[in-house]
Amino acid sequence: MVQLVQNVIPLLPPKPGQLIGARLCNFKTGDSTPLGDHNTWISHDLNDATIGRSAEFWIDIQAYASKTGSEKLNQRLSVDRREQVKASIIAAIPTARGRLLKQIAWGESVSSGGENDNDGYWRAVEVYAYGSVPHGRMPDPAPAKPIQPIIGAPPGPGLDVDQWFVTNLSLSGVSLVPGFGGGGFSGPITFQHVGGLDEPDFTGSMALVGMAVGASEGIPGLKNSKIAQKILKFVADNGGLSFGNAPSSTEGICFPNTHNVSRLQSSDFSGDCATIFVSGNAGLGGNGLYLLFFGLPTGFWFWRTTLAAMESGLIGPDIAFRCKGAAVISSLGAGLSGSVGVAFHSMYGRIS
Repeated sequence: MVQLVQNVIPLLPPKPGQLIGARLCNFKTGDSTPLGDHNTWISHDLNDATIGRSAEFWIDIQAYASKTGSEKLNQRLSVDRREQVKASIIAAIPTARGRLLKQIAWGESVSSGGENDNDGYWRAVEVYAYGSVPHGRMPDPAPAKPIQPIIGAPPGPGLDVDQWFVTNLSLSGVSLVPGFGGGGFSGPITFQHVGGLDEPDFTGSMALVGMAVGASEGIPGLKNSKIAQKILKFVADNGGLSFGNAPSSTEGICFPNTHNVSRLQSSDFSGDCATIFVSGNAGLGGNGLYLLFFGLPTGFWFWRTTLAAMESGLIGPDIAFRCKGAAVISSLGAGLSGSVGVAFHSMYGRIS
C-alpha cells in the first residue's frame, strides 16, 4: 500500500547549524523529474534561507527510491533524481554551484517495506542547507578518475566498467591553410557505451566551423625543419587546400565533467561543442587527433557572455566549465590533398 505523504516535508528540528531542510517526496514512479512543489520550495524557501542568511552556505543532497523494480534500476533512479534536484538548485541559486557538501544516491538500500513497496516517502530527495560547514564535516573530495588508456578500443563484454567510447567520426569538408586560414567540416559521430547501467548508443551529426593554421612541404623552411618532420611522421595534413570525405578508423574515450554530471548519458552528447585538433594528409591518407568538448548548452556560441569570454581570452575555461564532458579521439581516414603538412584547428559547432 502506498502511503500518502506531502510533496514537501519540512525536516524539523533542524540539525546543528542547519538553515533549512526538507524531504521532497512523491517523485513519479520510475521518473526523476522534480514536481512543481519541489521546484517552488527550492526557488523560494531554499533560496531565501541560503542567499538571505549566509553567503557561506553549504548544501547536502540525498536521494532515494522505493523497493518497486530492480535494485539496479532503483539505484539509477536515485542518481537521476539527485542530479535533477541538483540542477534545479543551481538554476534557482547559481552560487550553489561548487557549494554542495555531500551528494548521496541511496537507491533502495535504506528503504523500508516489501519488495513491491512503492511508498511515495521513499520516492524522494532530501535537501539540507547549512550556514557553514558543520562541525566534523568537510566537503566530499572530487571523485577520482579511473586509470585508463587515453585512447583505445572498447573493452570486451563482461568487464566491470561504465565508459563511453567514440567509435566513428567521419567528417567531410574543406580547410584552406596557406599559413593561416579556416574552413568547415560536418559528418556523423558515434558514441558507444560499455558496461555499467544500460544506455543506448548515440549517433549524431556534427558540424564545425573555425580557424586553422598550418604549413605545407612547399613552404620555405619546413622541409629542413626537424620538428616539422617529426610531426609529419605522426600525422600529416592539409597544408594548402584539402578535402576529406571518406570512411575512417576511429578510437576515442570520453570523460564526464563531474562539475555538471556524475556519469555520462546518451542525452549529454547533443548540444553545442568545441574542438581543438591537429590533422594531416599525406597523399590520400590522413589522420586527426581531436580534443572534443561536448554537451555545451544549445545556443552557447550566441550568448553575450560567450562573446565577452572570447574577447577577454577566457573562452577556454568557460567551455571547460559548462560542457558535459570531453573526448580524446584519434581518427584515421582517407582524403584528397595536394601536399603533405600539418594543420592545427580551433573550431566550434553543434552535435545534433
